[in-house]
Amino acid sequence: MTMCEIPTEADNLTSDVVLAVDTDLVADFAPDPEDIVPLNKVKKPRKTRKDYYKPELAHKNYRNFYEKYNDKVMEKTKCECGGSYTYFNKSNHMKSFKHSRFKDSKNALSTDRKTILEKLEVIDALKIFLEANLEKLNV
Repeated sequence: MTMCEIPTEADNLTSDVVLAVDTDLVADFAPDPEDIVPLNKVKKPRKTRKDYYKPELAHKNYRNFYEKYNDKVMEKTKCECGGSYTYFNKSNHMKSFKHSRFKDSKNALSTDRKTILEKLEVIDALKIFLEANLEKLNV
């Protein structure tokens, strides 16, 4: 075991302090000079779109989907608004002017229907009330 003396300067003291360090112990924890790599050289390559997107795989998945769901994809669905749409066009159809106009008119009819039904219920209640009290009014 070899000892190494390291002089240190102290502001308050006039004398030098000598620190004894066990060099074998330091050598055990120190990394090998070959393993030390400057930080600016340890850069991981950034992933680009090409790393994630594989055109041959995308084409294969596209074909598999169409083979599996061909009937569903090509089928035209009739909408209650009078229009028709395919599997991929459903979202666009639901946002279309034709469908939104139909939805608005349907909501207007349903509110008109509700008010009519409420008025009919009031009329039925009045009929029942008058039939029950008709005898009292004649007397």
